[in-house]
Amino acid sequence: MRFTVEGADAKTGDERTVIISATDSRDAEKEARGMGILISRVTPRHEADGMSEPLASQVAAKTMSLKAAAVEINAPDYAALRTMSHVFFMFACIGYALCVACLIATAVLIAITIRTKDDDIKQFAIYAALASLGAIINGIINHGVSVFLLAFRDLVRNSFR
Repeated sequence: MRFTVEGADAKTGDERTVIISATDSRDAEKEARGMGILISRVTPRHEADGMSEPLASQVAAKTMSLKAAAVEINAPDYAALRTMSHVFFMFACIGYALCVACLIATAVLIAITIRTKDDDIKQFAIYAALASLGAIINGIINHGVSVFLLAFRDLVRNSFR
């Protein structure tokens, strides 16, 4: 009697389907294990299943080669997305640095205003504080775009798997 044994190759993990002639399903399992197959299912094969043994082995070989070809497809790198992510991250870092510089300038101008009671310097300190607020918002937006581009790149690359 013939049995169809389905499972995975013990070394590579690739799916394998073989047809084995044996007296019962236990002998078919034993022979399949000897061939290095981790068995998931054994079913009896009847001649009414349609395919002759040579044709079945050809179909199994074609299926194996198609699966191997599908595994070897390499996803594109999308280097432009990664590069643009780095550019936006650098703009974010510049925005953060500018924010820190504006905050330091604001602190210095406030200290000078307290000593001199000069309204012009006080107004300039307000402008420096607003500039630091704009710089931090700019940094946050650029950082968000940078993270989004990397996440989008990973999402697109994983669609190939």
